Amino acid sequence: MANQNSPMGFRPVGTIGQSSYNGKIETFYCGDATAIGIGDPVTIVGAGGIHTDGKTPIITRATSTAVVCGVLTGIMPVPTDLTLTGHKASQATFCLVDTDPNTIYEIQEDSVGGSIALADGTKNANFVLGTVDTTTWNGKTMLDSSSAAASATLDCLLLRPSPVLGNTAAATYAKWLVKLNLHQYASGVVRVGV
Repeated sequence: MANQNSPMGFRPVGTIGQSSYNGKIETFYCGDATAIGIGDPVTIVGAGGIHTDGKTPIITRATSTAVVCGVLTGIMPVPTDLTLTGHKASQATFCLVDTDPNTIYEIQEDSVGGSIALADGTKNANFVLGTVDTTTWNGKTMLDSSSAAASATLDCLLLRPSPVLGNTAAATYAKWLVKLNLHQYASGVVRVGV
């Protein structure tokens, strides 16, 4: 059976080590003119921009090769629109972000230029941002299949194909387990894929 094309961004599924996933969720502020969906990577604005409350860092949607602080997992309720679950463009939003640099995420590859081969399955790859679905607030970020290489400057460390039922590795739209390489809260050593 073929893999479904159903990108969901970075979906937390576990952590490196023996602990089960508990999620280190922190609150950030966003008033950005760009929508941010659930599963989208985010980065702190400028040199540590802080909200006017004096304590909450300001974030924006991260682009490929940016140092990220985590992945959007939700937002605090917006009293004027309780249907929002992601950051609506230009809406003042307090965002909930998974900031644990040891989080393992499941993410779909885009399969542009071919699929990630099993032989490349422990290398690194960049992500590509998708258009945020403003109905479901799914971010649709995917792995850039054509970027898989043994380079520490790429966004994600490929760990292995996802064991999720129905996933076929080395095929169009395969899902992979990854760890973010370029993470603001990581120890400073970026692991190079083998």
